[in-house]
Amino acid sequence: MLCGLGAEATHRVIDQDLPLVLERFPLAKVVIISDVESPLQIGRSLELGAKGFIGMSSTFEIVLAAIRLVWAGGIFIPASSIGGTNMASAAPQEAKLQLVGLTPRQIEIVKCLRRGERNMDIAKKFGLKESTVSVHIRNIMEKLKVKSRMEIIYLTKGMFED
Repeated sequence: MLCGLGAEATHRVIDQDLPLVLERFPLAKVVIISDVESPLQIGRSLELGAKGFIGMSSTFEIVLAAIRLVWAGGIFIPASSIGGTNMASAAPQEAKLQLVGLTPRQIEIVKCLRRGERNMDIAKKFGLKESTVSVHIRNIMEKLKVKSRMEIIYLTKGMFED
């Protein structure tokens, strides 16, 4: 666990300390703890290899759940960084997915996954080959740093009207 207090310290932890730790211990599951929960800093920490980002405003139960998730091989991101406080507005939520590099097509595919649609159904809907849908899903998983369709669904919980 790496801790940063304030924007400057958090930036330093993410851009300097995190790469050093992962260089020395490549299999480490690093979690950043900070009082700053900027979506950009959270995204940057995940991009550089962190497996989680915990805000200091989190309850003990959330911290414990986050650590367990990371320990089990998942990625933890605070709901506030992806869901915001107003879940009714889809456009800002989609913008947050674009922050991690999802294309508009990939965002549409995430919506389909959330509805439980199969690759074959998604392919027909968008006039794609099933293999192209599989590539999109693999790229979505890579960008969100998750390992399964279920993790995509969990990570994007509350972002769309289902």
